[in-house]
Amino acid sequence: MLQSMTGFGQSALTSELGEITIEIKSLNSKNFDINFNIHSHLKDLEKELRSLLSAKLLRGKIEFKISIATEKPANSFNKKIIAITGAANGIGRAASILLAKEGATLIAIDKDKKSLNKLKTKLKKNCVLKNINCTDINDIKK
Repeated sequence: MLQSMTGFGQSALTSELGEITIEIKSLNSKNFDINFNIHSHLKDLEKELRSLLSAKLLRGKIEFKISIATEKPANSFNKKIIAITGAANGIGRAASILLAKEGATLIAIDKDKKSLNKLKTKLKKNCVLKNINCTDINDIKK
């Protein structure tokens, strides 16, 4: 686990939602403090992101920002079928939740069956689960 860190990172990608930019800034601090500035479509993910960061960092002042510059309607994933590997935890889970909110039908693939079922309960619709252990060739052939 990291003890402290000072740094800045930024990444951007273009998707059907528009230009998505993620920034994270951190400063050394005796306390642990996270400030989120997240696009309104992603506000429901703040609690999960806070938990993920808290599990990795013991202290520091963290600023986490996600912005979406969109030219397309928010429902651009409506009636689309999307397969997500590693869908039960972490970034895969966050992507699954976001895409389901945008109207996508998901094929959620993960080796963690218990977490996959928790995801299904959270999504409540438009989700096909597939429990696969990618390290076992027999599972992949199924």
